[in-house]
Amino acid sequence: MTRLKTAFAGLLLTAALIAGGAYALSFAQPETHAAPIPAAPPTVPVVAEPAQSGDVPIYLRGIGTVVAYNTVTVRTQVQGQITQIGFTEGQRVHAGDLLAQIDPRPFQAQLDQAIGNSERDKAQLINAQANLARDTPLLAKGWVTPQQVDLDKANAGQFVGQSGQRKTSGPKRTGRQIDPVLQAPAEVL
Repeated sequence: MTRLKTAFAGLLLTAALIAGGAYALSFAQPETHAAPIPAAPPTVPVVAEPAQSGDVPIYLRGIGTVVAYNTVTVRTQVQGQITQIGFTEGQRVHAGDLLAQIDPRPFQAQLDQAIGNSERDKAQLINAQANLARDTPLLAKGWVTPQQVDLDKANAGQFVGQSGQRKTSGPKRTGRQIDPVLQAPAEVL
C-alpha cells in the first residue's frame, strides 16, 4: 500500500507542476495587439483610347521539328574548290537556280591538255601517212626496206587508232571554255 500511495503522490506532484508551468507561460508572454490594417494601394489612372483596327501579332511557342517540303542531296561527280555559293540556308530555291560554282581552272587545264593531245595525234598521223606515201613508191625501186614500209604502216594505223579514241573519250564541248556550275534540279525550300 505504501507503494500505491507513493505512486499516487508522484502523479499528483507531476500534474501540479504541469499546471503551474502552463499558468506561468500564459502570463510571461507579452500581450499581442492586432496588426494595423494597411492603407489601400494608390489607384492607377485609366486612360481611354479610341478603338482602332489593325494586326495583332500572334506568337506561338512550341517544341517540335521543322521538315522541308523537298530536300536535295547534292553528290559531286567532280572535285574542285567552290568559288561561289548562290543561296543562303533556308532560302527557297527554284529549278535551274545557281547552287554553287566550282573553280573552272583545273577543268580548263584538262580541256586544253586534251585538245593539245588531240592536235599532236593529228600531226603525228599526218606525218606517218606522209612517210608511208613517200616510202611505198621507193619500196618498188628497192631504195627502202620492206621493214621500213611496214613500220610506216604500223605508225599510221597506231595514230589513226589514237585519233579515233580521243574523239570518243575526249571533251564533248565544242568551245574552249568550261563553266562548272551546279544548278537546282527542282524547286526546294
